[in-house]
Amino acid sequence: MAETHNDPLDRVTLDESVGMALRVTLESLSPEERVAFILHDIFGMPHPTVADIVGGTATSSRALARSARRSVRARRARADSNSAHTAVVHAVREACAIADIAALEQLCDAGVVALTDSGGRVVAAQHPVTGPAAVARLLANTLAPAGDCVVTEQPVNGQNGLVVRRGGRVCAIVGLGISDSVVTDVWIIVNPLKLRHWNAG
Repeated sequence: MAETHNDPLDRVTLDESVGMALRVTLESLSPEERVAFILHDIFGMPHPTVADIVGGTATSSRALARSARRSVRARRARADSNSAHTAVVHAVREACAIADIAALEQLCDAGVVALTDSGGRVVAAQHPVTGPAAVARLLANTLAPAGDCVVTEQPVNGQNGLVVRRGGRVCAIVGLGISDSVVTDVWIIVNPLKLRHWNAG
């Protein structure tokens, strides 16, 4: 099996059609589970081929894919209703507005994971951020209204999210995965190329 510092996921490029929510979920899997799931379930590669990549047998590849599939389904199944989701998004925005880190930590699940998509074009976290304390600080830094920075609640990927504008232009979008009234996943888009349609016109 590949070691963590030589993550086999590095060999796989995810298409833009794979949503950020799924990307966050994949980060909660082991490297081998991620590769087995992506190559087999998303790209349709046979298990013997997957086994050659992750280092194992077709049987072990099937087991990895099954395990990953269960984790992905379980995480999706825990999604809250729209009204509960909106309430937590509002609470996150309110806590960020007054830099209440303690409140933000309480709004985060123990296993919360945050990913930032910068496209290498702006300064941002390059690796997943995990745990309530670290994610709370990341949210506070991203969503703190200051000067001409304004944070609003708007639909993001079909659910209520948070949009950050500076000088009237969108500079960040924050989507939140929520379960049991706490934040389980955070995906932040600050890549200017992916924000162009938000600033069109």
